[in-house]
Amino acid sequence: MYCRADLIYVKLLNEAFLRFSKASGLHANLENSSLYIAGVADHTKEELLKELGYVAGVQPFRYLGVPLVSKKLSVNQFLPLIEKIAA
Repeated sequence: MYCRADLIYVKLLNEAFLRFSKASGLHANLENSSLYIAGVADHTKEELLKELGYVAGVQPFRYLGVPLVSKKLSVNQFLPLIEKIAA
């Protein structure tokens, strides 16, 4: 989910997420979730992280062991996913 890195917008987005969680029964695992913030001052980042309770994520991040980047991936970068599928 994306929004403007402003406390009001982040709170509104989090409230919508919590309403979705309540309606669907699905909940985010805070231990496996991160907040990615770019283009804001450090004190704003800290305020947003404190408000939501997530840890700060770093780029590039991985999904199913594969780095999520905007350039073409090599076969070696797909190996963790291939190994999980083959296991």
